[in-house]
Amino acid sequence: MTESREGSLEAPTRHPLDWRDEAFYDLGLIEAEMERVFDICHGCRRCFNLCDSFPRLFDMVDEGPTGEVDGVPKDQYSKVVEACTLCDMCFMTKCPYVPPHPFNVDFPHLMLRHRAAERKAHGGEFVREQLGETDRNGKLAKPIAGLANWASARGNGLTRPAMEAVLGIDREAILPKYHSKTAEDLCRTPPRANPEGPAFGQRRAAVYATCFVDYNVPDTATAALKVLALQGVEVELVRHAAARGRRSRRRGRQRRAGLGRTRALDRQGL
Repeated sequence: MTESREGSLEAPTRHPLDWRDEAFYDLGLIEAEMERVFDICHGCRRCFNLCDSFPRLFDMVDEGPTGEVDGVPKDQYSKVVEACTLCDMCFMTKCPYVPPHPFNVDFPHLMLRHRAAERKAHGGEFVREQLGETDRNGKLAKPIAGLANWASARGNGLTRPAMEAVLGIDREAILPKYHSKTAEDLCRTPPRANPEGPAFGQRRAAVYATCFVDYNVPDTATAALKVLALQGVEVELVRHAAARGRRSRRRGRQRRAGLGRTRALDRQGL
């Protein structure tokens, strides 16, 4: 007789997404699985203080006619999905029911599957898709960073009302700034490891910078490298090409994400 253990007592087991199988995109099967997982989450609520997916779910359950998951209309499930940032904190650090537990809960993968199915059934939103192309947008804005920041600044009475009307971006929303020198530019020559640091000669680190960090907040990358170098760690900034796959997955574009990852690994000789 096998002993059942909480999944979070050891490293979780992540099962690969079978995105090539047509059943992966079956909304009926997905909603049935969401109801099962939501019922487990409702009975646990350990993730109440993570992303807004969980408070939304728990509020809908508590305010429903039965006080249980069966009282939440399935057409409201998308409100939970849209709040998930795919940070993976629930799966990696909080949930006691991740594999190898027999409940086999993988909340982020389930949210991802729902997005993929919705996209396949209804297509993507054009404006959101274009705004999500952070790598392309960053490359276009880099040479004209000053102009781009002026146009996107909150309070610009000329451009922001037009952006609100055409793109649906609220005029009061704070948009990220662009820089003429990206993190990749600034970290092309990484700081030298401090020979007096405790990790000198013992540690090496590759710092992965996302597109957002590279184009919008490059100081985050330079600060991280400086802190590590001060401790004696030999550091290097890694190009952010693999981030495209994560962005594609976040928007439910599984095929693009899978192919992009394969090409990125091929370029690195892996």
